[in-house]
Amino acid sequence: MKKAVLILLSALLVVSTVISGCGLRDQKTEGKPGDNFDSASSKETSSASQKVTITYICDAYWPERLQQINQQFFSKQHPNIEVKMEGYPFDQIFEVIEVKLGAGDTQFDVIAVDVPMVAGYGFRDYLLPLDEYFTKEEKEKIIPSAVEAGTYNGKFLAPPMMSSSQLLYYNKDILQKAGIQFPSEDVNQRWTWEKISDASMQVMQKLNPDGKSGIWGFTFEQISRPYQILALPNSLGAKGIGDDGVTVDGVLNSSEWIKAMTYYYDLHNTWKVSPKGLKPGETNELFKSGKMAFFVGGPWNISQFEEVKDLKWGVAPHPYFEGAKPATPTGSWHYGVNKNSKHPKEAVEWIKYMSIGEGSEKWFEADGNLPATKALLNSIIDDKDGKYKEFPKSAYKITAYEAMNTAFPRPLTPGYREWDTTVTATLEDIRNGADPKTALEDAVARLKTALTKYKK
Repeated sequence: MKKAVLILLSALLVVSTVISGCGLRDQKTEGKPGDNFDSASSKETSSASQKVTITYICDAYWPERLQQINQQFFSKQHPNIEVKMEGYPFDQIFEVIEVKLGAGDTQFDVIAVDVPMVAGYGFRDYLLPLDEYFTKEEKEKIIPSAVEAGTYNGKFLAPPMMSSSQLLYYNKDILQKAGIQFPSEDVNQRWTWEKISDASMQVMQKLNPDGKSGIWGFTFEQISRPYQILALPNSLGAKGIGDDGVTVDGVLNSSEWIKAMTYYYDLHNTWKVSPKGLKPGETNELFKSGKMAFFVGGPWNISQFEEVKDLKWGVAPHPYFEGAKPATPTGSWHYGVNKNSKHPKEAVEWIKYMSIGEGSEKWFEADGNLPATKALLNSIIDDKDGKYKEFPKSAYKITAYEAMNTAFPRPLTPGYREWDTTVTATLEDIRNGADPKTALEDAVARLKTALTKYKK
């Protein structure tokens, strides 16, 4: 019975994690090699003379490119370690991992961990703590938000495979027609949320006064999804959950959350600059069609927008609330070692190579998603060869800066699945007209019950 419940909850998570900045499959831009890495960053080599095979469970999209990295680089430096890949479709991987981990399976060694799941896996004692394998200096190679997100109950459980961030996109034609100056790419001149709503209302008044032109002022790419909307309360200094990972009363219903969600409500109901009928996955199509003035979305949209003929667009840093602080979404896939692995040393050796060693650079070159190491991110910001000087590649300098300076991970809670389901539904209710304060109080009441089982 318990296992069936876990499987059901894992399946529910797929809805919320599909837009979490993980497995961003449309990006075609090339990565920039970072500073030189010690190709065996762990300073270790396996002492076994016989070849050891470790198995990695991951998204079905990754094995081909990962194996190229293994064959061309890792295996030549570690001839005694063979890495086997088991790829599963995205809509199956969470259930597969939950079943295997829950059963104490010893036939695999490393798993792809969607980062909000770290605390849940840690609570259930599924992952091998890695503090004795990663030195303080090695962890300092990783951006703080990724170390924080990969840690539960004081134990470092999952180093990052990659990271994510968000940008403000804008339609140049719409802004010119509405008489609005383009936002700057300078992170020190980022727009406020207040300016976004004011400019969006100006767009609607000038270009869609009767509601018939189909032009809109603003939308989030991931409507009603915590990964992206959390940036609103985070900017005001609010968290998604208490430091103990279970407290929500006084957190989700705080004055900061109420202010943030009132803004979210007003976008859709008071000012009516954001459409209600769209779903995540449809919003970027509206921007591509030339009908959306402002759009907050991930850098994976860049390659899509580049392909649209006659679409004139630009990018700017993520907005923040006036008088508050910039806060940007972050988080993606991490590596975890099965606590029951028969080959933990070799498993750790491989994930160290891939997370903080040469493999992180090779994966960035192959995949293009935002890296999570300071060296690679600094190499984008410094841009010594000018690769990121011109638009649209200049957008990656913005996201690299955000990852280093303004990134906020999602809540660290063993009850993330329950939290995500409840908060997603609450955001959707507010978007559709529910009173923000009442909706947040209702969410707190539901979560107080749902998270009780995680209290120690």
